[in-house]
Amino acid sequence: MYEEEVMAKVFELLVVVLLVCVFSFTTSHAAAVNETHKRCILDAISAGSRAHGNVAALKRTYNQYFAGERMAALAARSDWKKFDAGQKKKWADATRSFVINQIVPRIVKYANTLPTFLRTIDRGGTVEVVGVVGGNTITWRILKGQCRFVDVSVEGVGRISDFVRSGMHSKERRSSR
Repeated sequence: MYEEEVMAKVFELLVVVLLVCVFSFTTSHAAAVNETHKRCILDAISAGSRAHGNVAALKRTYNQYFAGERMAALAARSDWKKFDAGQKKKWADATRSFVINQIVPRIVKYANTLPTFLRTIDRGGTVEVVGVVGGNTITWRILKGQCRFVDVSVEGVGRISDFVRSGMHSKERRSSR
């Protein structure tokens, strides 16, 4: 009986130590969202909602706020290095088309709901800004030092890069038949 109590106490202590370690790790790698990132996201949301329904305005907004080739490279993963210029252009065009025709109509409903920003995660050359909009978690991945999105992930919708990758792979499979 005594051994069981000691083991239970040891286990409780291990859980507490583990929780402290996890908390200290996440707080050292996640920081508060700075005002520059907030302004970038809010401006992009505002510009996208104003441009909704106007293809020319959406293309201009996309070119202003999205790093299209970087997004396409992220979607293509390691295949990007193997692509010729024509394939890279196809992936970049598909990325722009997907954002304008699929993502914007899906998330325009959030235009009147201001995000609650939770934290920023440093990812080398990019920063991930995590927030909540309308009850859904949204992660904006932004190029460091620029107001240009590399990827956006919406809870319940997914990552733009994943959709582009799956759409392009299915197009490539259909065209190879």
